This record gives sequence, structure tokens and C-alpha cells, in this order.
Amino acid sequence: MNSKVKIYTCILFFLTVVSGGLLITRYAVFDWKVFLFWFFMAFLSETFMIKLPGGKAVSVGLAISLAAIIIGGPLTAAFVMSIGVIARVPIMQDGTRQHLFKTHPIKTIFNFSEMFLTTAAAGMVYMLTGGQTGAFSILPTILLIISYVLINSFMIALLFKLLNGGNFFETWLDINRGFLVNTVAVGMLGIILALANISFSIWAVLLFLGPLFLARYSFKLYLDIKKNYFDTIESLNRTLEAKDPYTSGHANRVGEFSIAIALEMKLGHAVLERIKAASVLHDIGKIGIEDSILNKPGLLNEDEYEKIKKHPEIGSKIIGDVDFLKDISKIVRHHHERWDGRGYPDGISSEEIPLESRILAAADMYDAMTSDRPYRDALTYDQALAELVRCRGTQICPKVCDAFLSWLSTHKTMKQDN
Repeated sequence: MNSKVKIYTCILFFLTVVSGGLLITRYAVFDWKVFLFWFFMAFLSETFMIKLPGGKAVSVGLAISLAAIIIGGPLTAAFVMSIGVIARVPIMQDGTRQHLFKTHPIKTIFNFSEMFLTTAAAGMVYMLTGGQTGAFSILPTILLIISYVLINSFMIALLFKLLNGGNFFETWLDINRGFLVNTVAVGMLGIILALANISFSIWAVLLFLGPLFLARYSFKLYLDIKKNYFDTIESLNRTLEAKDPYTSGHANRVGEFSIAIALEMKLGHAVLERIKAASVLHDIGKIGIEDSILNKPGLLNEDEYEKIKKHPEIGSKIIGDVDFLKDISKIVRHHHERWDGRGYPDGISSEEIPLESRILAAADMYDAMTSDRPYRDALTYDQALAELVRCRGTQICPKVCDAFLSWLSTHKTMKQDN
């Protein structure tokens, strides 16, 4: 965890203390019955959140936050949600449960502060636009949802920016683009929870837990299917590496180089995610190439080379039928195109080639040059660097090449060690 993240977290915590003091002086002390009920709901929703790769997570906590603001006001809701977040005991991707004492202190402080500030600020918007505690108003509620989503995504996007680099606006757009439909649906359920409380009683809210967690369960099923598809593709990739021992570890190295280039170019989070996936899958089409060609100790003849050139098309077809990998399929198809249009399979050139494919092409070329092959030894760092310079503007996109050369020059020792 870098120093920028620590400073950012300290700033958020300071703002939390200040805003907490303002809330206490401005709003009435909360009803403990209401507090405990909504705390339990917050704890439940956050405990059953769904962890995603890359540090993301989704939960139905938005619904609880909105309902708690409408029923209990900003003060109650802010404390309910922030304490609920740090008290949660979610199941991690490895099957273990995480709790307060297994969480890094900085992460705990960030989670508490981010949730407190988001809920408090959105609650203030609700109250200042005419909303009343324990009553439902359409316009203040709409503004409540909008402000909650904007504030929350802003703080999360800034965190990802500090952790991973890239473009802040692209990261922010990616966060909202990926979860907009889920956010609207869960937000509507939050309004239903509040209306149930207002129209009947606090216990009537429990009747609507079924639809709330059904939404969570449906999304979890979707993610499980998506993960199973990707696990299958990765298994195919491992099969490929077993067929071709000279490419063992190649996908991981290409991924590392590609991400480094993307960060050097200050590209957004969405691009980084596509590159991560495409790097794993870029050579998957070689699984359809004969072992005798893949493992040939000498140079390939013309017929064999033509068969090798089909692997981007084969790979594209393998992953193209998977809905959430369609964008990746295009990247895989074009990772052997050249800037001057003399590549394959389609012979497209310059900006016609997807940016992610251009990045993969440079990383793929460098790793191929610096790895031992059946027909030659690996090039040295200086030899590979000279070859990148020579191919700038012909085989490799100039901007991509410049970014790669810049990164390599600052990581020379590490690359030589590899």
C-alpha cells in the first residue's frame, strides 16, 4: 500500500471526524431501536457482499443505505453503514472469512471513512432538498440516489487511481458503466424497504429481504458462470503451455509488459482490465496448431508458417462466442497486425488496429526476443532494445514503442535479471 493511499485515507478520516461532529450538532440523536435494526441489516448486506477480482466488491448495501437515510436520517444512517462495513464478515474468493482483525488498519479506516462520508453527504443532500426523516418524497429521493452513486464512485475511483495509476475519468466511467443497472435495481429496492417501514412498521422490512437477496443471488450466479468460462479458457491456456514448453510463462510475462506499457501511457482502468484478460488468452489459438509445428527445433517452412499465422483467428473464434469476452476476442484477433499494414490475419494498419492489440504486439515481440526459442538463444537486453527502436513505426505503433522504451529504460536492471 503506497504512501499516497495512506495520505488519502488520513484525509478521508479527518473529513469523517469533522462531518460526524457537524451531523451530531445538526440532527437529533438517533433512536437506538432504529439504529440496531438498520445496523443488523447493514451488517447482513455487507457480510454477503460479492468479492470481485481487482479489489472490487458489490453488495445490496446501497438499498440499506438509502432506506436508513430516509427512515433514520443522515446521522443514524452514516453510523449504521460505516460501523456495519467494518463489522462485516464476508467470504473471500479463496473461501475464507475476513473480519476486522484480519484486515489491514489502513483498509479498515478507509472503508469506515468512505462509507461514512458517502452516506452522510448523500443524506445531507436528501434533507437539504426537502426530504424528511420518516417520510417519502420523490425529488429528494432521486437526488439522494444520484448523489450517493456519484460520491461513492468518486472516492473509489480516486483510490484505484492511486493504487493502479491510469486515467481517473476513465476509471470513474468504468466503475459506473459496469454497475449502473445493478445500482438502479438495488436503489429501487432500497426505496421499497423505506416505504414498507413508513407504511407498516420496521418489521415489515423483513418481508422484502427475499427480493433483496434474490437480486444478490442472481448476480452471484452470473459472476460464477463468468468465472467458470474464464477458468475454462485459462485451463486451455495451461494445456497450450504443456504442448509448447517454450511458451511456458509467456502469457504472464506479456501481461506484465502490457500493463507496464498501458500505465506508462496513462490509460484508463477499463483498458487495463481488457489487456489483463487478453494477455492471458492472446495465444490460445495455438491449441489448434499441430505439436510438430509448435515444437519444431528449426525455422518453419512457408506452409508451416501459414498455419501458425492462423492462431489469432482460431483464438478469436474460441473466445468470441462468450458474450463478456467479445471485446477481448477482437484484441486477440489483431495482436499480430503491424503498424505498416503488413501483419496478419487482416492486414489492417495504424489506428485501425485496436490500441490493446498494439500494446500486446509490442510486449509479445519483446518477450519472444528475450526468450530462448527452439531455433535460437534469447537476445540480450541491449539487442532487444535496439530491435524495438528499429521496428518503431513499421511493426510497432510509435506511441506504444515510445512508452515501452521509456518504461524499459527505468527498469533495465530488473529486465536483465529476468
